[in-house]
Amino acid sequence: MKLFIFLCIFYFVYKFITENYYSEVYFENSFAGWMLVMFKTLPCLYLSFYMKAFDRKFSKVLENSEREKIRLNFNAFLLSSFGDLFLAVKSKASFPLGIFGFSLAQIYFTRSFGWQKVNKPLGAVLYIFATLNIVLIFAVHLTRYDAMEGFELLVTSLAVLLYCLLIYTTFWRSLDLRRNATSGREKVVNNIRCFGVALFIISDTIIAWNKFCVTIPYAWIAIMGYYYLAQGLIAYSELKSLAPGAVNSKVD
Repeated sequence: MKLFIFLCIFYFVYKFITENYYSEVYFENSFAGWMLVMFKTLPCLYLSFYMKAFDRKFSKVLENSEREKIRLNFNAFLLSSFGDLFLAVKSKASFPLGIFGFSLAQIYFTRSFGWQKVNKPLGAVLYIFATLNIVLIFAVHLTRYDAMEGFELLVTSLAVLLYCLLIYTTFWRSLDLRRNATSGREKVVNNIRCFGVALFIISDTIIAWNKFCVTIPYAWIAIMGYYYLAQGLIAYSELKSLAPGAVNSKVD
């Protein structure tokens, strides 16, 4: 996990340096620009292969359910890295492809968290809040002079709404895990997981407001800062939720 932190810091340093050195138009099509795209994807790509390496190292002592949990997280982090890639590339198809990648990632996170002891009223409240949030964002978007229209507006708003419902489903499952924790250790791990997913939602909310409503100066700092912290906390909590002992002590 220490390498994950290093990769995140390296991305921020590289982006700060290159953003002040190149003009935006030149940078997007330069070698430095493509290097930035690669560096952006590396942290989540590292987490996915960290999960795979962890599974192989402790395959003899992990239960089948625990190995399945690791596999689901491997898929989630790998798909997140693909989402990072598409959102970093400037093209008309990149945004929907990025949403598609992150939507699949949220499905895998939700499956990893499980559906035991479901609090249905909590889920309903979260879905209502998520829907109202998207309605507000696109209501503000329609007041812009360059607002989307027709089919493009319909498809984009529905895709964003679907993704929003999926990430709030992930949040719902993390909250249920937190509520049903029985031991002090479980509560700490589940609190870390909840905090991570909450930061994920904050990061995506800033993306939506910055893209569809108002331009937020240096929004990428908050977006990527919250996002990388969220992914790191989720990965840490998921590995820590495995059976304690020799395996669990290896999570750094």
